[in-house]
Amino acid sequence: MVNLLYDEVLFTFNHRDGAVSSIAFLTDSVLGLSLMASTTQNVGSIVFWDLNARKIYAEMESPHSGYDITHLSFISNEPVLISASEDDNSLKMWLFEKGQLKPRLLRERSGHAEAPHMIKFYGGLDDPQMQGARDLITCSKDGNLRKISLLNEFQSVNFSRKKQLTARKDGLDSGPVESFAFSQFRENDWQNVLTCHSEGQTHARDSAHAHPQLWSSVNHSISKMQVKMETAGQSRVTSVVVTRCGNFGLLGFANG
Repeated sequence: MVNLLYDEVLFTFNHRDGAVSSIAFLTDSVLGLSLMASTTQNVGSIVFWDLNARKIYAEMESPHSGYDITHLSFISNEPVLISASEDDNSLKMWLFEKGQLKPRLLRERSGHAEAPHMIKFYGGLDDPQMQGARDLITCSKDGNLRKISLLNEFQSVNFSRKKQLTARKDGLDSGPVESFAFSQFRENDWQNVLTCHSEGQTHARDSAHAHPQLWSSVNHSISKMQVKMETAGQSRVTSVVVTRCGNFGLLGFANG
């Protein structure tokens, strides 16, 4: 911190993680805090510094899922921080509240962190006048299955894996989505999207983590119920299809 009038260094903070890439100052007066936010390259965390106490106030680890943070900025006279990352293609707003040490996620806009490798139109069956798809369902090597609205970007969301992570004791998910299929006719009756997965990073993953999964296009979430395989030790699923009626799903295996 430098006093520009007198060209005098007031105090210094040291990041242990590398070169500082972005700095922002809180100008809100309601919370009674004097904070500076900073981030460094190749780490992906945000550190909040208390300028009055001259020490770390709080730290947010991996607010962008471990990706590098490109820019930080506080909204003028509001307790809201905006963080942006080119690597995960997202923009997030964080709200500071009284009594809370760390800010909570207020809203975000994001897309795939990597180029999608499968895109399919979805919707329109319930609209006899337009008879056109209103959404896209996409998957990418970033691991996400995403529904993109063609009418309103605010309705675009990632499918949630929270139910799966809660059900699994080891905390591992099923890996990046490799391919998917769906039927729109039974979307309100049960999970109507079927996916197969690449094994991703092999650490601590076995074949069970690459099992096909069921998802709901209505709730935008994964099912707690896992697809049952007919025989133990079956080879990995490499392709999936759902019948038009929505009652059946077919799996294609690597062994043919």
